[in-house]
Amino acid sequence: MSKALNELPYDFGGALDYLRKYRKLTNQGLSDLSFLSVEYISKLQNNHIKAPSVQTVIALCIAMSLQFQLSDELLKRSGRSLRSLSTDEDMLYNLMIMSSSDYTVEECNQILLGNNLPPLTIKKDSSI
Repeated sequence: MSKALNELPYDFGGALDYLRKYRKLTNQGLSDLSFLSVEYISKLQNNHIKAPSVQTVIALCIAMSLQFQLSDELLKRSGRSLRSLSTDEDMLYNLMIMSSSDYTVEECNQILLGNNLPPLTIKKDSSI
């Protein structure tokens, strides 16, 4: 993991692409796990989307089962942070990325919906 942290590109798109490859996932594989379209993931990796939502970044971290430090770095590169933990939603997101290998995006969505919060992503029949 320290090698990944040292080699992680500074831009969000580059970091996402690096981490996807680090986890040995294709764009299609990441799409299947995150419920984000392949096209959307490609746009993120090419920095065509400048400010992905925190929900999108959390979904990607969970889908890739990233260790907390890598998730935190990807969040930083997206311009997001969960450091304040000022809301129940932020606290749940933090718990989810701390144990990302224990949950799927679908399971996290169920937890969020059970707490009357919006899901991270929606299972795709349509693209985001």
